[in-house]
Amino acid sequence: MAIEYKIAFPRTATDAVDDILRSATHFTQTIQFDNQLIYEYRLPSNSGKMPNGHASVESYGIYFCDFGGARDTMADVVKQITDRICTPNVAELE
Repeated sequence: MAIEYKIAFPRTATDAVDDILRSATHFTQTIQFDNQLIYEYRLPSNSGKMPNGHASVESYGIYFCDFGGARDTMADVVKQITDRICTPNVAELE
């Protein structure tokens, strides 16, 4: 079961957001899905089809989904947003 997060912050620095998502811990690739750019994260020990997590840029900030083992990646994204943009509001989605 996945844990979904809404990382909300004013989206004024789009280039910074892309850089943050690409430089986060365990970033592996981006894929295009339904006109949405998805950032994938995979632990080195994960050779399966499913990544450990993925993120996408949304109108409110970033949607992050942890499929298992991506908590450190999400924490890294939040820290980078805090350091470079502002302190985001992080909420777990139900």
